[in-house]
Amino acid sequence: MKPAYATETIRVATSPKSTVGILVAMPDDWNGRFVGVGSGGEGGVLDIRSLEPYLSQGYAAAMTDLGTAPNAIRTGFANPEVWRDFGHRATHAMTIAAKDCIARHYGRPPRFSYFSGASTGGQQAFSEAQRHPEDYDAILAGVPAHCRARLHAYFLWNWQHLRTPDGGRLFSHDQERSCHRACLEAFADMESFPGARMRFVSTPRWTPDAIERAIGIAARADPSLGAPHIDALRALYSGPRHRATGEKIFDGIPPAGDFAKAARNLYLFNWIFGEETDYSRIDFGKSIDLYLARLSPDLDAEDTNLSAFESAGGKMIVYAGTQDSIVPCGATLDYFGRLARLRGSAAAARRFFRLFILPGREHFGGPGIQELRRPLAALRRWREKGVEPNMEGVSCTEHRIVPLEPV
Repeated sequence: MKPAYATETIRVATSPKSTVGILVAMPDDWNGRFVGVGSGGEGGVLDIRSLEPYLSQGYAAAMTDLGTAPNAIRTGFANPEVWRDFGHRATHAMTIAAKDCIARHYGRPPRFSYFSGASTGGQQAFSEAQRHPEDYDAILAGVPAHCRARLHAYFLWNWQHLRTPDGGRLFSHDQERSCHRACLEAFADMESFPGARMRFVSTPRWTPDAIERAIGIAARADPSLGAPHIDALRALYSGPRHRATGEKIFDGIPPAGDFAKAARNLYLFNWIFGEETDYSRIDFGKSIDLYLARLSPDLDAEDTNLSAFESAGGKMIVYAGTQDSIVPCGATLDYFGRLARLRGSAAAARRFFRLFILPGREHFGGPGIQELRRPLAALRRWREKGVEPNMEGVSCTEHRIVPLEPV
């Protein structure tokens, strides 16, 4: 049975060239708390169904279209104001508008405010903690796309390497299955996580030697894999690098990760290079330098100085998956490592920031562990009652999935 609730749709002109849509929903049976709900993909929609799971628990809830409606490519092309909305401004505007709406509706403000988002919503979550630490008391970020501009460089790199010179598909479905099985076989002897062997790879990191072993197994098992396939596999699993400097731009596709899912979401390049961009002509030299210089400042949420958020009592729970080829977890592990170094130790960082890496989780589903169990409830207990999140309430053991010391 759906909860009874009131709604309000708000449009905020964030600049003369951009407008943000906001949907606020307020249940009749209110628990006194507010949840800002993250968007997915390029945003552009307001969907009450995204809010109903929170409304059924008594939360007032809100979401934003991130300023990209009605068409992200056209709206964002050559429009830095839309970039700012998408990267951070729309979420902050939503939060202010929603809190005001809630206070008017109920006659009092929310006692506590939480944010819950995954993927693009995870980017929003990181950005709020970094740019607007006063907005939320605690934050839940799943499979977060916080290293946003470089993540889309990864998509483009994969798109280019998965195509033949004439634009065709380089790997057939059978060849891709051969590569996935080879990865599982290459990692099988190292696999200690229960139920993972020959089903998924539980480690969030891999070495060049392990990748070469997997490629060798694939080449021996499937004679149809020729030199172009082998070269492409090395590029795909190693990840994008700058053509001139050799600098690593992002991690590669996780072993046994889905190729097709790792080669989508190219719309950010249309924002810089035009609506009819030929993706095959974007080079990983000057073109990628221009792209990163234009979009990283507004889209990335990589600042590890969370002192204002922590000082205000903020708490943050983050999770990612080892088989996620849409948002590989390496960037989030790197972020935690930098945060731990800044705070002096992983233990100091973990006083307010918990990272869980779920073995075998893909971006949506997957063969391994899928979710933390009731993470918003755990976050609420941590923030309101000081009950630290531990692994008794989730589906895996913490020592197996979170780094204990800075990397």
